[in-house]
Amino acid sequence: MIHLGIDLGTSNTLAAYMEDGKLKLFEFEDGTMVPSIIHIEEPGGYESFGKDALFKWADPGYGLKSSFRRWKLDIGESKIIRHLEIGGSQIPITPECLTTKMVGHVLDKITQGLGGKQVESVLVTVPHGWRREKPEKCQMTRKAAADAVCKGVNIHVQETTVSEPVAAAAYWIWAYAKRWAQRAG
Repeated sequence: MIHLGIDLGTSNTLAAYMEDGKLKLFEFEDGTMVPSIIHIEEPGGYESFGKDALFKWADPGYGLKSSFRRWKLDIGESKIIRHLEIGGSQIPITPECLTTKMVGHVLDKITQGLGGKQVESVLVTVPHGWRREKPEKCQMTRKAAADAVCKGVNIHVQETTVSEPVAAAAYWIWAYAKRWAQRAG
């Protein structure tokens, strides 16, 4: 079983997990971070994530209205970013549904990359200040993450959130310890 931490960043998403008592950063196909961007094509609803979506966003041949980035700050505000025509229906695209899609994408990649191991729990990060000043945004972030499905099962999301500066400090400690161990070994 894997316990996972996901930093759903405004620009990039990063995932770390514990395995055999060791903290590891997940390596996506293009590195440890995946751009926090999703492209949803009309009318079929095909979804692209990360660099694939970023290339479509930057390509003038694709419509910008089908690319979504920087939605995180609008979570919990009952906002519909836009409607997309998918399969003959108008589908509302909200920050919450995009968060669910991004978490689902990350979970899918992680379970594939770790030999299909099941993710037991997830902890998500939030911007600094949200825990005290905007607890409803923390709650909506956790709910959107919990709506993601991994291997046909909704995941357990921890009832607490971690501020991004705390996550950054934890990463620095991990990276420093890793470098120190490489020099000593």
